[in-house]
Amino acid sequence: MKKLLTISIVFCMLTVFAGSSEAVFHTGTSNPGLIFFDDFNNYAAGIPWIAVGNWTVTKGSVDMIGEGTIWDLQPGNGRYVDMDGTSTSSLAGRIESVDIHLDPGDYILFFDVAGNQRNCGIDELILELSGIFPAIGPTPIPDDLDFTTLTIPFTVASALNTSIIFECTGGDNVGWLLDNVGIATADNVIPAPGAVVLGSIGIGIVGWLRRRRVV
Repeated sequence: MKKLLTISIVFCMLTVFAGSSEAVFHTGTSNPGLIFFDDFNNYAAGIPWIAVGNWTVTKGSVDMIGEGTIWDLQPGNGRYVDMDGTSTSSLAGRIESVDIHLDPGDYILFFDVAGNQRNCGIDELILELSGIFPAIGPTPIPDDLDFTTLTIPFTVASALNTSIIFECTGGDNVGWLLDNVGIATADNVIPAPGAVVLGSIGIGIVGWLRRRRVV
């Protein structure tokens, strides 16, 4: 079951403004407002993963684990990315998506995140949307956190190309898990329970204040 998180945010960045939606896109390409989406299910498993398709590994290494592997740490979620991949370099991973074209308008970035599920302590998440908001974080991800949907509303004033960048800090070959990454228009939402809506974006996320089960 997914968990709901309450997040404390440092308000700073004015180029990306608040949204008030309580909806997320849990997923399905039939959604007409879905601009970009990747659930990683079409990629071959790899330890480490040689990124193809929508992603490039730009630092360290990541693993593609989940369904069909011995490392299915969150069963029922298909394939997903371990952001601190198995390697001798001991560098946690950084991945970047292909360019995504956005016209002026209101959008929501969404993704699922889980802890490492291996009792290896807290890992930290850093997120960036190139040309829209700079790196925010590091945000601590508790190791026992089940997959949880995070959503970030933002506005584009003029047409541009952006890319989604995720990074994990550390280097013990065990990282937080990533799945179901997408961008959709804010006026084409599919309601879903159990999401965390970030009402505004700042230069950093102070931390998770509390965790509880969704009823």
